[in-house]
Amino acid sequence: MLALIPSLKAEYRSFSSSDGVTIEAELVEATKEKVTIRRTDGMVFKDVPLSRFSEADRLYVDQWLEEQKAIAATPDITAESKLRLYVLAGREEEIVDKNDDRIRFVPYRPQVVIQSEEKETDYRAVRGTLVILGNGMNDNDTYIILQSQDFVMDVLSRQKSIWEGQSFQSSYHLDKGGYGYCGYLLILRDREGQIILSKASNSSWEQNPRRVLAAKNSSGYNVEFTQSKQLMTTFGLPE
Repeated sequence: MLALIPSLKAEYRSFSSSDGVTIEAELVEATKEKVTIRRTDGMVFKDVPLSRFSEADRLYVDQWLEEQKAIAATPDITAESKLRLYVLAGREEEIVDKNDDRIRFVPYRPQVVIQSEEKETDYRAVRGTLVILGNGMNDNDTYIILQSQDFVMDVLSRQKSIWEGQSFQSSYHLDKGGYGYCGYLLILRDREGQIILSKASNSSWEQNPRRVLAAKNSSGYNVEFTQSKQLMTTFGLPE
């Protein structure tokens, strides 16, 4: 394998160096000679010689490379793929802050559901991004990114496939304001990283998904995400 192969499935495990140092990380890219791993805190170690890892790690990398080759040999999604996309924001009942009853927390448990209408074709390791958007509680013309999560999932023919995202919460203050859920953007990419399919609760976001994907956390925008806006409050902004 002369070229780096991007990871299609995140899996954290213990990697051990030849001198006994162990870290929890996921394999991001690999060749027969070097690897790139991402620690659980997000720190990336790029192009580390495979020889510096334990024998068990080298065996894991070999098996991982074989799995990527097998995935690459399966069909990739296209704009013509017969898939129905659904998003469940999973909004739950508001929680009152124990120390300040003017503060509200809103938990979310997002899900992506893909219903395949393909008769025989399975799609392995489909990659996508789910963006949960919010707007101001006291300024509903200001839009922000509440949460953005990347995912990988298998989509099997004639089946309903479900990806369960990481739970999160938004918050607002009854006096100071804040930001609450207002919609979503879902995109699926092919193995080249190109956006193939998209679905959103707003037609502008669905037709121009890159605008939303390029938005910065802790920044406000107009509804089309064509212009940034000054925020009236920073209370409850996602980090």
